[in-house]
Amino acid sequence: MPITINGNGTISGLSAGGLPSGSVTTDTLATSAKPLFSSFAILEHYETHGTVGQLLNADTWTGKKLNRIYTDTDSIVSLSNSNNTDFILGAGTYYITWNCEFIEVDRCQTRLINVTNSNAVVKYSQNAFSQNASAHASVTPPGDARVTITGDTTFRLQAYADNGSVPGNAEMGLAGSTHANNDGSEEIYARVIIYKEA
Repeated sequence: MPITINGNGTISGLSAGGLPSGSVTTDTLATSAKPLFSSFAILEHYETHGTVGQLLNADTWTGKKLNRIYTDTDSIVSLSNSNNTDFILGAGTYYITWNCEFIEVDRCQTRLINVTNSNAVVKYSQNAFSQNASAHASVTPPGDARVTITGDTTFRLQAYADNGSVPGNAEMGLAGSTHANNDGSEEIYARVIIYKEA
């Protein structure tokens, strides 16, 4: 069936997927039809099975380890070569979400800071509590922020807790057991998900 542009502004004979690939790009879409995000990436703190999360000094903001880019198809982020806590984004607007594990630390929280801008706090996470004395459940307080930057900018995720005396230095993640159903798996202790706006 031929494609016809009708006098009333409608189009006949066009079905979903009917245009050749490349005929329509994000730039040619109406503003109301454009997707909100153009790309995304996932950063993680991972360890081999049986390795605990991270030592945390009590009542001190500590840089959260991030040692892997799990996915980043458009190369929107890079990890700093100087340490295992910083990540770098180029100019643009981003929506960033994060979480990391705490166990047996009492009150705890995380925050995202802009290292490039004199370590300015971008946003704090939700508060959380993981009992140090008895009920040893882990918690992962979520955080999120929207940022607009004009050039390459370094960010860092930081963690804070009341108690830093967990046996085995596992304040930021207790490793799986050889008797658990995750025997042999990776240990994932933190994730940062970055969405770049279109």
